[in-house]
Amino acid sequence: MLEQIVNSTPIMNQIKVMTAVFQHNLGSFFSSFKSRPSEASSSKLPYWYLDPPKGTIKTIMGDHGDIIDCVDFYKQPAFDHPRLKSHKPDLEHTKHSIDDYDSNTHPNLVQSWHMNGCCPRGTIPIRRGMRAGPRLHPFVEKLVRIRTKLEQMFGLPITGVHGGCHLHAITDFTALEDEEIQGAKATFSIWKPTLEDPQRDFSLSQMWLMNTEGSNLKTIEVGWRVYPMAIGHDTPRLFIYSTTNTYRSDLYYNLEGPTGFVQTNKNYAIGASRPPSLPSSSMYNGLQLELNVEVVKDPGKGRWRLLVENEEIGYWADEYFGPAFKGSMNTVNWGGEIYTDSKITSSEMGNGHSPDEGYSKAAYIRNLKYIDSSGTTRSINKKDLKTTENAPYRGSYKYFGSELAFFFGGPVLDTADIEQ
Repeated sequence: MLEQIVNSTPIMNQIKVMTAVFQHNLGSFFSSFKSRPSEASSSKLPYWYLDPPKGTIKTIMGDHGDIIDCVDFYKQPAFDHPRLKSHKPDLEHTKHSIDDYDSNTHPNLVQSWHMNGCCPRGTIPIRRGMRAGPRLHPFVEKLVRIRTKLEQMFGLPITGVHGGCHLHAITDFTALEDEEIQGAKATFSIWKPTLEDPQRDFSLSQMWLMNTEGSNLKTIEVGWRVYPMAIGHDTPRLFIYSTTNTYRSDLYYNLEGPTGFVQTNKNYAIGASRPPSLPSSSMYNGLQLELNVEVVKDPGKGRWRLLVENEEIGYWADEYFGPAFKGSMNTVNWGGEIYTDSKITSSEMGNGHSPDEGYSKAAYIRNLKYIDSSGTTRSINKKDLKTTENAPYRGSYKYFGSELAFFFGGPVLDTADIEQ
């Protein structure tokens, strides 16, 4: 584990960070001569770091290899997106002038790097990108970037996570023709699923807000994921994602590239780890760790605001979605997803258990709500939902009192398979 930087001068801190990154990237290079790590060692995969973001002013260490770069607000990746070059940031709800968290901060907003410092005013925290496995030679990395760019230019299928197999267990709500969706919310139970191949697969639980009109699918996506290949560790982390053109380009998680998400909160780094003193996932038949997420459009401003535990993190601007975007979504999905190279996999969705096992024994998403064009938050009736399942993963509905929840998980064997 990386040495935590807790003392010394700012210059010495930077020297320690650079030394730690060099040591780990060098170790990852030599690890390429070793055999692939087993599933049991998935939490200790060799990994290496991407370059620090442009505009980095300060760097702070966290647990599980996290490096947090404090980036000048106006130099964050969103403003490199072509559609946001002339965007005027909305600073009305910003938190980047606050120095620190207070005692009333929700535990889900406390992160391990907070123990070692805070980002200065006028900056936002970005968790430095990591990749698991041996690092490619810089020349090969350049060829991969060129290939990806050509695929984007000519509309070819993108290699990587969008070229494999995506398996789902989701529930779908589609608005009526005369309705508009201006936001959605959900409460997720957080788990730590096991992956068949930690250097390839991911497992996630998320909420999709979608505009399916026209030829280009537009989405806003938020939830938790276990993705060692991109995180360098197998603990569940919050993530965001979006597309403006059916996943053909600008394929970046979190703030690893110009995604169109403008972060306004200086205290919360998307994808960073929780402190070791706090649980990182739910326990089977025990403590259920939950995460409350909401995406709501600010009326008249064209800002799709992301709130985590009722704390604003940032927003997607309407102009990011292109001139044809009419300013509303028409579909919301909630559920789980597995990525793998093959439809035959043992990777777990949720916690790997059948949704029929119910509360504290299976993964769920509750508090399923959407926000209509008047700004009213509305509950959803079961009859208005449609379930999509890709075997061997399953989804089912259960109630928390009068509140509808969607349970999901797997792989789940069919009865016929068990009898054989």
